[in-house]
Amino acid sequence: MALLAGCAVPPRPPAQTTRARPANPGLPGTILAVHPVPADSVQQVQTLLSGTGPSGDPVPQDLSEFIVRTGNGTIVAVVQPASADLRPGEQVRITTGGSPRISVPVIH
Repeated sequence: MALLAGCAVPPRPPAQTTRARPANPGLPGTILAVHPVPADSVQQVQTLLSGTGPSGDPVPQDLSEFIVRTGNGTIVAVVQPASADLRPGEQVRITTGGSPRISVPVIH
């Protein structure tokens, strides 16, 4: 009697499926304060935030620093172009994908 175990094909593992990741909805938070970034500091802020030094790209001249308390109580500062829609007390979302940004959530 011959053994054919060496010729047997091992069972294939089940195919792995890849799930699409949901879009990052952002971290909820509340704006505590808004401070304008002085015009003479804008280039320095860009250098600090980019970590690479002046790039020669145009820099918005009306930046604001937004102090935001996240849903878990952490307080963060986000520097981005000023917006009349973003005021203290406003409920916002902090999104990442490069530099953090805050925005007012769209309500459907």
